[in-house]
This record gives sequence, structure tokens and C-alpha cells, in this order.
Amino acid sequence: MHGHNYRVRIECAGALDGNGMIIDFHEIKRRVDPIIEQLDHKFLNEVIQEGTTSEHICAWIAKQANDQLKTLVRVTVWETDSCGAIIEL
Repeated sequence: MHGHNYRVRIECAGALDGNGMIIDFHEIKRRVDPIIEQLDHKFLNEVIQEGTTSEHICAWIAKQANDQLKTLVRVTVWETDSCGAIIEL
């Protein structure tokens, strides 16, 4: 067993609100942090049944985040500085 330090990027798209934002970054963090906490320092095979490739992790996060962020358009998960996966919704 070994660990990784994944990085996750959440991207949203849509019309600007009265403040000139699609969604406030603090709101994204508030909604996505509980999703990430389900994975942080966990045995991923017990959380993500489909597998633990970057692609599976990305798809799992995208599914969970899509329920929380209706403006979500893309999730990226990097396993290293140069390798990762992208899910576009």
C-alpha cells in the first residue's frame, strides 16, 4: 500500500450574477470540501468501489460535486505534476 498527494481542480461555467461571479470560490470550497474529506487519508478502495485510478477518482468526485454545484463543467485530478485525468460534464 502507498499514498499519493492528489490535486483537484473544480471548474464552473454559467452566467454572471449581480456581483460579477458565476459562483463564489468560498461557496465552491464549502460544497466540495466535504467530498474531498471522504477521500483524504482514507483507503480509497473502500470509498470508490469502481477502482482507484486517477480516472475513477476524478469521475467519483465529478459525480459527487455535480450534485452540489449545478454550474460544474469540469473536474481535473492530478496524481503527479504531469499526470492526471479530466472529466467534462
